[in-house]
Amino acid sequence: MATIKTGRIPTKAKIFLGTRINANGIMNEEAFHQSDFTSSHPPVSVKWNGASANLYYWVWSARRTPFNQIAADLIKHPDFPILGEAIVITQIERWHQFRVQGDVNDARRMIAHLGMKEGEQVVFKPSGRHRTHQYIYVKSDTDAFAVRLAI
Repeated sequence: MATIKTGRIPTKAKIFLGTRINANGIMNEEAFHQSDFTSSHPPVSVKWNGASANLYYWVWSARRTPFNQIAADLIKHPDFPILGEAIVITQIERWHQFRVQGDVNDARRMIAHLGMKEGEQVVFKPSGRHRTHQYIYVKSDTDAFAVRLAI
């Protein structure tokens, strides 16, 4: 069951678009929720693919976490160590937000028949520390109306 406060389409929430940079050099384009930056250092302004962006990183133990060369190269300070993964945010958009009970597969099943492309039209993110609920973010007003009817 969905947890929606009113019968109307909910207001829009922030979605952060960017790239997750792993220490092993693998980079993935993703959409992020504000909770994805929990306990990170304040963002550092960087240039990413020729445009302004914000770099988020965490302080990890040097003994257990590999050096992230790609992320470290983005910062203007020489020899500044960034360990583990980092996130580069290039854009912030507002998408419609729904919250449903269950895991991400339950949320996907609820709206699978709508045929939306994940990442482009719809994004799923866990809600809360125990991940018993999921957020469903939808970009367009039309898709938001369809999701509202489906859940």
